Amino acid sequence: FRYFELSAKEGNEFSQYYVALCLFKGFGVQANREESFKWYMKCALQGNMEGQYNVGNNLVLIHRKMTDEARKWFRKAEIQGRN
Repeated sequence: FRYFELSAKEGNEFSQYYVALCLFKGFGVQANREESFKWYMKCALQGNMEGQYNVGNNLVLIHRKMTDEARKWFRKAEIQGRN
């Protein structure tokens, strides 16, 4: 986890995604969904398809329903090939 985190802090979108995933699932680190969302958002803003999809998923989990903001992120991921 530590090496992904170092790379993520330097702006690497793929490392940001893996840091978010580890934080979400608790892989190698204590689970922290709030911190996970922040990292998903960072990589999503860089155009990372999985990050965009997971921002949408997290917004659905937070609001307990589909929102326009979640749809926006799902659409961005879909345009890149995520279904």
